[in-house]
Amino acid sequence: AIAAARDAALPTARVTGPKPMIDRLERGVSRDRADPAFDRIDRIPSLALRVARVAEGSVDVGLVSSDARDWDLAAADLILREAGGSVCDMAGVATVYNRPDPVHGELIAVPHGLRDGVVAAWAKGR
Repeated sequence: AIAAARDAALPTARVTGPKPMIDRLERGVSRDRADPAFDRIDRIPSLALRVARVAEGSVDVGLVSSDARDWDLAAADLILREAGGSVCDMAGVATVYNRPDPVHGELIAVPHGLRDGVVAAWAKGR
């Protein structure tokens, strides 16, 4: 059985993805805290595996740099949705597939319960 983390909180979340994106997210979280913002997990090079790790619960937040294609994301996103999460843009809007241009901007793979906190921290981290 797969299940994205349901009780994770952003300050204790396990986060993986490109370093510049993690740094920005950490700046957004750290503005409200004195202790470390979250647990950085070594980057998982495979985009689909990164999303699948969120679905299985071993990673709480997977950050995705821009230029991912539908075929890089769709299957792993389906697994994550079944597990209680989704791949969405940095405003929290769910990813849309099968558009004329299959290229996506920066995205997050996240359980539903963490989505709003990650989106808010991302906005603060500029």
